[in-house]
Amino acid sequence: PSDMMLDHLRAFAAYDTAHDWNKVVTRTEAVINEFTGAYSSSAKLLSDFVVNANTTSPQPAPANYQENQPDNIVGYNSIRVPWHMGTDALLYGATTAATSTAVAKAESSCYKSASGGDPTKVQPHIKLNCAFANVSGDTQAEEAGDSAGPAAMVSGDQAWTDAVWNELATNPFGDHYYGETIKMLVYLVMSGNYWNPVAASAPAADFSLAAAPASGSVTQGQSAGSTISTAVTAGAAEPVSLSAAGGPPGSTVSFSPATVTSGGSATLTVATTAATTTGTYTLTVTGTAASGSHTTSYTVTVNPAGSGGCTAAQLLGDPGFENGTATAPWTQTSTLGLSPVNNDTADEPAHSGSWTAWLDGNGKADTDTVAQTVTMPTGCASYTLSYWLHIDTTESTTSATPDTFKVQVLDGSGAVLATLATWSNLNHATGYAQHTSNLAAYAGRTVTLKFTGTETDANGGTTSFVLDDTALQVS
Repeated sequence: PSDMMLDHLRAFAAYDTAHDWNKVVTRTEAVINEFTGAYSSSAKLLSDFVVNANTTSPQPAPANYQENQPDNIVGYNSIRVPWHMGTDALLYGATTAATSTAVAKAESSCYKSASGGDPTKVQPHIKLNCAFANVSGDTQAEEAGDSAGPAAMVSGDQAWTDAVWNELATNPFGDHYYGETIKMLVYLVMSGNYWNPVAASAPAADFSLAAAPASGSVTQGQSAGSTISTAVTAGAAEPVSLSAAGGPPGSTVSFSPATVTSGGSATLTVATTAATTTGTYTLTVTGTAASGSHTTSYTVTVNPAGSGGCTAAQLLGDPGFENGTATAPWTQTSTLGLSPVNNDTADEPAHSGSWTAWLDGNGKADTDTVAQTVTMPTGCASYTLSYWLHIDTTESTTSATPDTFKVQVLDGSGAVLATLATWSNLNHATGYAQHTSNLAAYAGRTVTLKFTGTETDANGGTTSFVLDDTALQVS
């Protein structure tokens, strides 16, 4: 948390558009909200170190996790949080920096209340419920009260702000390095002399548009599709509305979703009927945003009904994993070095046969995957992925999701095109349930279907995701 300098990240997002810093901002804010919601909902304090931050259930680190002090509460690292959150809120406002604003206000109130409005009485070690920890020999530190200044300004509490400002002019505890450094940086913020590079000369927003695949074919009465991807090429991400012109007469062109934030993607679907005019048509896809418009094209060939183009088939190899240890064409991975494809049906019965893909369930933090690459034909009316899934858990939570199972479509480079479904420990049930997804958007493409089970071992329980009898049926 001492490094969660969101104002820096927003500046990086504005200038380094080759990388998705907005994703870092969003994930950082999520960790803050998830942590404070669970452990400090009133004071919104963050411990010196946080573990399980790559899950939806981040937790305070153990007491001596990184340093020889109580790392599970506020300490010499996370006393910087009100300074950083306050700075972000002052620079970007309560709408853009909503998380920082909420944290700054809550922490300011906590520090003022606990110290009686005297910055010199703010202790460097504070429990997450806003009670001073009274660590022996360490109950006073100049920088502890100094860092509350920007948060006090965000809260609008003039008396508390004045108290911190006046304390900044002194050095009551004789600190000549750490506290004085923080003091100078806080001075710059509170005096209005802190530079905001985005506000000074933010580059104009802009984006690009692309279709993949760029062409496809369809038989009258069926559908073809493409993925329309956007990317931020300058400035910040912005909403982009999608539209299309030039579709085959008698067809319907749609986007899901119809508006994306630049950097996101949507599925273009061209749905035909028996009356759709045959021939080859080039659609002009337009993305419109506040910064302007960009276009890309998608060419679709409509073939007459009865002309063929689709052979009904089930496309997945070894759909029930009955090849056993010879897993091809499936690939499998496990961060624990285990084999998800197994025949331990005494503990987790198969839906049919003797083998399954059993992901997680080891009582340890683990990520398991099984995946298969498949080439999708064009001209089919139906592209349906189906699978049977049994979820078994010993997690006691009724709201948290420390264990998840994702079904995703990847392109040839391994980038995620779509997450078709996400299941968790909360979806546990007796026996198997069948689930389906429509893959028509990937007609004519070679894609990888990937099933990923992730277990954090955060709450002491364990979750098994048992996959069996998969199918990818086209007709």
